[in-house]
Amino acid sequence: MDQLPESERFSLYRTGGDLNPYLRKLVYWMEKLYGEIAGRVNWLLGKAYGGISAVGNATATAIAVAGTAVQITIFGTNSYSNNCTSDHTNDHITIERPGDYLINLTASVELVAAASSTFELFVKKNNGATNVGALRGEFRLITGGVTTGQVHISGIARLSKDDTIEAWIANLNGTDNYVVHHANLNILQVGST
Repeated sequence: MDQLPESERFSLYRTGGDLNPYLRKLVYWMEKLYGEIAGRVNWLLGKAYGGISAVGNATATAIAVAGTAVQITIFGTNSYSNNCTSDHTNDHITIERPGDYLINLTASVELVAAASSTFELFVKKNNGATNVGALRGEFRLITGGVTTGQVHISGIARLSKDDTIEAWIANLNGTDNYVVHHANLNILQVGST
């Protein structure tokens, strides 16, 4: 870069408050360099997030065994994602970057049968192989009373690359089916391992 002339070495501004040409050039290159560095840092360190959702579902989730969770397979939409794969066709989110994740599951569930029962929602990983921490919640639906309930569960879990995150439901009292009308399963990376 050209060296500043002696007359301008101690004067950064010209008359009228305008930057001198040398300082203007320096600021231009510093902003360009900062933008380049910030873009690369965001690309390298960008946090992972993603989700799947269902709205207005009318298909029942079949329960075969009391107290045994079955995967909720009614998701119809992928949300925005970064460094993970939101996959509503397989009803899961695949982790691409290991780390600590905030996981949220919200579901609106309707009782199909005439008998009262309690449903429990779970977040599991790797096709139901493992519960994800204490991410579970339950709600009692009563015949002739509250036949639709909503549960929201949230927590932080450490996940590995290629883990899949799924939503599961169980009938704790019998084998009556439920209709999960609306559901959102979302993840957001909050830390790295």
